[in-house]
Amino acid sequence: KEGEPLPGAMLTHEVGEMEGMWPEIDKRVPTTCHVTIQGPEGTPYGEGIFTLNVEVGDDSPFAAPKVSFPQRVMHVNFAMMLDGTTAMPQVLAFWDAEWNLRTLLQYVKDLLAEPNLSLLPPDYAEGTRHDYSEAAAFQYEVPPGMDLRKKKGQNKFLAEIVYLFCEQREKYDVIARDFTRRYAENKAAAQDNYVV
Repeated sequence: KEGEPLPGAMLTHEVGEMEGMWPEIDKRVPTTCHVTIQGPEGTPYGEGIFTLNVEVGDDSPFAAPKVSFPQRVMHVNFAMMLDGTTAMPQVLAFWDAEWNLRTLLQYVKDLLAEPNLSLLPPDYAEGTRHDYSEAAAFQYEVPPGMDLRKKKGQNKFLAEIVYLFCEQREKYDVIARDFTRRYAENKAAAQDNYVV
């Protein structure tokens, strides 16, 4: 649109109607889009409606947009922050100039349906009780996971989520479903606002 900043025009062009997603350009900040995502059926996120905030910078598409959920989403590929939001550093680390916002949004929805363990950083379990590396196996003076000074805060939590996902999937699904009930908008209550 004429007079609209380039990122806002790009958002309008790239993010049209998508199945199970409803994008809305922020009228106050036209470089920001709020995307409502219907949780995929048959997953722990199936009963929820999630909001994803996407902010595009002037250097787009060469730099990844800022993307976050304003609510907590327990997911092996997402990072819950202390402020109650959920970021996606694992996903955005793979951003490429050939991607567009439509590709990113579809990928996020696909991850809600089927998490991707290949996105995990290689050192996600380092220094935690789930560190099965050779170096950890030969440290007899301090058992793995006991020296709290060596742990990275995000990696501790991520290692626990990955452990649940891989070793106790039913428990992971129960917890993720509970987070969806607590923090996402309820799909049944949202039917008046969206075509579900």
